[in-house]
Amino acid sequence: MPVVEVEASLRIRYEDCRTARSVATALGVDDMEVEDAVVKTRVQDCTVIVEVRCRGSTCVGKARSLLNDVLIDLRPVEEVSEKFK
Repeated sequence: MPVVEVEASLRIRYEDCRTARSVATALGVDDMEVEDAVVKTRVQDCTVIVEVRCRGSTCVGKARSLLNDVLIDLRPVEEVSEKFK
């Protein structure tokens, strides 16, 4: 049975809410909404939440790829956030 839609989220909790806001702002630059996929970043308390929704026959792989991109982008963003604390 083909998958029609995937919703996935990545939650990253920080000790410092200021760092969480900085990381969410930096990651949010890459938020997108296209025909078959949506990526939204938000912050709730000290937690950064990246939500991915996609539709279509390859949506599982696409969701995984989008969240992997977020994880790859996360390290340099965290390093910059630490410098400006």
